[in-house]
Amino acid sequence: MAEARVRVPGLRIWAGPVLAAIAAAGVVLAQADVPLFLALNHSALGTFGSLWQNITVLGDGMVAMAMMLVLYRRRPDLFWAAFIAAILVSLSIQFGKALRPTLRPLGLLGPDVVRVLGDEFRNASFPSGHTATAFALVAILWPAFRSPFAPALLMLAACLVGLSRVMVGAHWPSDVLAGGALGWLLGQLSLELARRAPWGRARAFQAILACLFAVPAIWILAGYNTSYPAGQVLAFGVAVVSLAAVAVTFVPRANSGRATRDEFI
Repeated sequence: MAEARVRVPGLRIWAGPVLAAIAAAGVVLAQADVPLFLALNHSALGTFGSLWQNITVLGDGMVAMAMMLVLYRRRPDLFWAAFIAAILVSLSIQFGKALRPTLRPLGLLGPDVVRVLGDEFRNASFPSGHTATAFALVAILWPAFRSPFAPALLMLAACLVGLSRVMVGAHWPSDVLAGGALGWLLGQLSLELARRAPWGRARAFQAILACLFAVPAIWILAGYNTSYPAGQVLAFGVAVVSLAAVAVTFVPRANSGRATRDEFI
């Protein structure tokens, strides 16, 4: 009789964050944060300052929330999950920073050693909030695509956001690894919680969520400071596109009688 294959449920989902968490612990225990940070922060890649500022802005919480507006009336299930993720990520990051208060690279090494782009942050290093936000966003958007290419590009973008936090001088490598693992896990948890609470997909509640998510977009248009001057234009563009994407959903279409796709796949 053929031997049955042992299948590990969720291996594709959990392998990445578990490895990232182990790597973060390994970097801390090996006291490798400083040499790794300096190697990356002082590398030739660091000369592309404007590029890294634009990439890092994609992990800004306000910008990420504005981006989530594109899900309104298109994927109510994921829009509901995005709201849950926004709460969980925000609370978890604040808890993490309070639980393990560490100096950022600039606070420990000083301005003569660290190449800083944007505002100068010195405290509350662990974990990286931008990285956690980026990976949570990718986890939420993942079910929206059937093709493997789009999710792969999103994952690459999230990794670049994490790398950008080192390149702009804001975080240690361990902060980034921990933030990525945390964000991905919270994104997956948010999807599950949203699945278990279908009332969050109700039309009236979705309208309330849209108003809440529109606040960051409007705030960005009103002059919200991302802390990275070179990334301000990108943040402004994200806000404009997101608000326009919501407005387009109210334009009558010939096939408007078709049911809205609002179920998890």
